[in-house]
Amino acid sequence: MRADRKQITVEGRRIPVSNLDKTLYPGEKFTKGKVIDYYIRISKFLLPHLKDRPVTLKRFPDGVFGEAFYEKDAPAFTPEWVKTVSVPRREIQGLVWHDLRATFGMRLGEAGFDAFTIMALMGHRNVRTTQRYVRATERNKREAVQAAMLSSRGHNLATRVNAITQNHAVA
Repeated sequence: MRADRKQITVEGRRIPVSNLDKTLYPGEKFTKGKVIDYYIRISKFLLPHLKDRPVTLKRFPDGVFGEAFYEKDAPAFTPEWVKTVSVPRREIQGLVWHDLRATFGMRLGEAGFDAFTIMALMGHRNVRTTQRYVRATERNKREAVQAAMLSSRGHNLATRVNAITQNHAVA
């Protein structure tokens, strides 16, 4: 076994683990080992809620500030004693999720939402990604100024969205 790999025993089962000192949450210096310990301690409360339910994991292999991916299927290294079943997936023929997302962003832009509001709603990390959805119409410009003014007055995203969609003035 490599030096960075260890084994833990849970209910009599040996589970290989590695990189226990890897920092996953830098703000609190929370390591992979601490995350594993936390899940072991809360397992008796958490597991009853997961029983007989499909689980999708959002994985952050390089910590919460690194790239993430969704894991919907049990990985190849899943131990044999872990029960897995196939879960049918609903699919819409001919639909590409990116197209649906792009349509949503375009509709927000056409409805007059400013780029920063669309950025927040779509989960983009920077406004350059969002700008492709926003057309610079007079209405868009006017409402973007209104949203910026609301933001500078401390109004949150929900208040800005509501004011623009309802065409209300907010002090």
